Amino acid sequence: AAALMPAFKSIERSFSLSPMAATFFKSMLKCAHSVSRAFPFMEKERKTKTVENRAGDLLTKLGFKANLKGVVYLKAAARIGLEDREELEGVTKRLYPAIAKECRTCAGRVEHAIRHAIHTSWEKGDVRQQRMVFGYDRESGNRPTNAEFIARMIDCLERQDHLLYS
Repeated sequence: AAALMPAFKSIERSFSLSPMAATFFKSMLKCAHSVSRAFPFMEKERKTKTVENRAGDLLTKLGFKANLKGVVYLKAAARIGLEDREELEGVTKRLYPAIAKECRTCAGRVEHAIRHAIHTSWEKGDVRQQRMVFGYDRESGNRPTNAEFIARMIDCLERQDHLLYS
């Protein structure tokens, strides 16, 4: 709570709070600080949302349409793969069932939706972005497999993390 006091003083000066409002605001800051310390899983949840947002940004750049169910599954795959890289060793045996359980569907539907999303975006997506991420594009006649796509997407997200936090 002591670490929050300099920020509070700055806010108090900026907004010229009344003594009653200042007391209320200070108690709210202390409460928020104690809640975040008492529930450390909330920090993980915040990072999870960031990973899924970054994965969504990457997918949008590659030409994925947000209305495809495969996009939801790819975001989940990115989060799960970044948390535990071993999940990628058995995409059909480990990753798809994990996503299916989370999304209340079956692994076959997850696989099909991801394949459909990749196919659709590969045909209509930005060739330059495809080349940057995969080293080839639709003009070469190749399309990544689901497993390759997920692995490359996670590699891109890890590189972003490395650039952000190094």
